[in-house]
Amino acid sequence: MLFNDPIGYAGELSSQFGPQPIGLHVKDSHMDRLFSYFCRQYNKRQKIFDEVGAVKIVPSAKWSKSNKGDTSTLADVDVPVLSQRSIVTTTGGIFVLPKQLSARPLKAVARKSLPRPRDFPSNMQDVPDYMWKSLATGKMQAEYATSFEVDPTLCQKLDLMSFRGILGALKRHEDVRTIFGFFGTYGSVFCFHTEDFEALSVNILLDGAPKYWIVIAAEHRDKFNQLTAKLYSQENTMCEKPTSHLNFLVSPAQLQAQDIPYTEFIQYPGEIMVIMAGAHHAGFNLGVNYSENVYCGHPSMLEQLKKTNNLCCDCKEEDGKTRKHLPLNRSELDKLEEAAR
Repeated sequence: MLFNDPIGYAGELSSQFGPQPIGLHVKDSHMDRLFSYFCRQYNKRQKIFDEVGAVKIVPSAKWSKSNKGDTSTLADVDVPVLSQRSIVTTTGGIFVLPKQLSARPLKAVARKSLPRPRDFPSNMQDVPDYMWKSLATGKMQAEYATSFEVDPTLCQKLDLMSFRGILGALKRHEDVRTIFGFFGTYGSVFCFHTEDFEALSVNILLDGAPKYWIVIAAEHRDKFNQLTAKLYSQENTMCEKPTSHLNFLVSPAQLQAQDIPYTEFIQYPGEIMVIMAGAHHAGFNLGVNYSENVYCGHPSMLEQLKKTNNLCCDCKEEDGKTRKHLPLNRSELDKLEEAAR
């Protein structure tokens, strides 16, 4: 099977320089009930969740994809997608990944993906340090995880879980409710970023190898943006949100040197990562895997949206287009608030 991953990991990562990771262990496997439970916990513990920047939802061991009879796997389907292969340049624990776009089918990605090295650690506590050192020494040539917009018919054919009705508040916006699929291979990465509209981000790892996350809570983002702006002032002299333009990773050692707290997570198949509003996040895939991601909103976010309205910068891209995303006017926000009740 394409996603067969024989290595079993035990234990969670403990934070050395920031809040400890939070996991919500839920004795249920129904998607709607999982998110209802998360919403109740979010209402009670929003401050704690925001201090960490993310929460991992761990369903019961009985969780599985829906059973609809005979279905295909990703190994049987060629999906034309944009893959972002990259050359890594490093500066003292900062890894910059310039984009190069090319079309590749998922099947070919899986077939040609590099296996994990023989010295890959069996203890999950040692994995983050191993991956960061592999990047720094050139042992691992990082590339982007392959991403694509999920087609509902593809979901049905592959028997993949799709998000339905989650949290409600922002799902009616076309730009927010779009589901994205991510196909990872060993060493593929997703660079530091925050979500548009300051939305929450929900990522479910459907199958395959685990995924490593590093999260910086929103309360530290000013310091983080100052660090990146200082390091790359030649590329971005005016913008207050350099992470909107740069594709990069910052190692834990560099974050510690700059006194920026962070939290690390390991996500296993069937588990759900919820990234809090405004939190920077990045990570690695530890082998071939498939996950889906969607923005979502919570009613309490609407007040923040009303205050800030547009949270993306207005800088121009190379093609002359403005990065500014769909603005939300007062009438639209009122409609969202109504829908969230």
